[in-house]
Amino acid sequence: MLFADCRGFSALVESYPAEEVVRVLNRFFQAATDVLLAHDACIDKLMGDQLMAVFGAPIVRPDHADQAVEAAVEIQTAMTELFPRGGEPRLRIGIAINSGVALVGNLGSREFKDFTAIGDVVNLGAHLQEQAGPGEVLVTEATTGMLAKQPDHAAGRVVAVKGRAEPVRVTALVFPEGT
Repeated sequence: MLFADCRGFSALVESYPAEEVVRVLNRFFQAATDVLLAHDACIDKLMGDQLMAVFGAPIVRPDHADQAVEAAVEIQTAMTELFPRGGEPRLRIGIAINSGVALVGNLGSREFKDFTAIGDVVNLGAHLQEQAGPGEVLVTEATTGMLAKQPDHAAGRVVAVKGRAEPVRVTALVFPEGT
């Protein structure tokens, strides 16, 4: 599971006309979508200023954890290029990745169904994303344990996560602000 969310979005909405906010969001979503699809992700949702993607279903890949981390790195790199320091408006993204078992399929009523993933892996990933700072990717131990190669420039961290009795150990990847 990969969750990405815009940081400082409320300030962006307050400071710019809706048309400009939509233009900025569309740039983010297009860049992220291009990267995610290139890594065989299933884009589950675009929700306001956030996206949710599933790796490993419905396209099964043994290297889905590697694909998720590579995609997150590429998304953060794209953000520094699309929204460089000093540019206006400036959009920064926080990303979290978690791995595990989820039920993937249609959920809803007779009148409306939505394709999604449900399970603890999803819930933890969503809450962990709330802890990711601008330009940061938080990767759970469940994911790093599956990687063929550990990420460069990573730092271990323990994060308190909403709804969890115990803190969660993550690997934090931080990306520069850009030029």
